[in-house]
Amino acid sequence: MKIILFSGILTFIMFAIRCDKDDPEHVVPDCVKDKIDQLEKEDCPSVSRVLEYQFNGEKVFVIHPENCGADLTSEIVDQDCNTICYLGGIAGNLTCEDVNFEDHATDERQIYP
Repeated sequence: MKIILFSGILTFIMFAIRCDKDDPEHVVPDCVKDKIDQLEKEDCPSVSRVLEYQFNGEKVFVIHPENCGADLTSEIVDQDCNTICYLGGIAGNLTCEDVNFEDHATDERQIYP
């Protein structure tokens, strides 16, 4: 009985992962992948994580920096890697496109690592 239950759970997990990879809603644009690769090649790899959100009606990616320097900001880019805004820094900026990013960003999903 335990083997059947474990097998069923494992099948469900594999199906869920497979569906997520094929889901066009969760495809990471090549330019975002290239940006991550570029940042990882710097002397001090300057990307700690990348998150995807829905913000102001579009998919955006937040590139959070490593602790390689003082006053670093998180870059917000669209699907074409156009910079929308920067958050954080010494001033603790939370505003992007004239609204509070945290209050308007939804559907968080971790992209990297």
